[in-house]
Amino acid sequence: MVRTALAKDPDLRCSRASATAIPYPDNTFDVVFSAAVLHHLAATEAVKQAINEMIRVTKSGGTAIIWDHNPLNPYWPIIMRRVPQDIGEERLIPRREIQSALETYPSAHIARIHWRQMTFIPDFIPARSMFVFGVLEQLLERAPLIKYISAHNVAIVNKR
Repeated sequence: MVRTALAKDPDLRCSRASATAIPYPDNTFDVVFSAAVLHHLAATEAVKQAINEMIRVTKSGGTAIIWDHNPLNPYWPIIMRRVPQDIGEERLIPRREIQSALETYPSAHIARIHWRQMTFIPDFIPARSMFVFGVLEQLLERAPLIKYISAHNVAIVNKR
């Protein structure tokens, strides 16, 4: 992913590093985005440390977006057994664990946490069907109880 990003824009700041030790100073980025990373870390302490690192490198007034698989969605245990990037050491991270890690970060630094439960459409839906499934997905994301089994939990964290 780093090679692809740098091929598109050689001026990007990209590096390969552990999510638990991000090699940038405090308050470096306006936006920090993590997509499906936490479940690969698996260990509770590693998940907490990665979340702390994401907030640490987010600038004051910036936003960290933490997007990971929702363990309440029945799709993930099935698909994770079939994809090459998942080797069986992963653990789906519940929203309450992400919330708990955010609550341990010094509260003076976090202005707001907004939660979204999003996405239901699998990756393999034919492109010609996307409009219909997109409308259905929007309805499901608004349904009071059904939205909690969506495919992803997303924390949008605004830093003071």
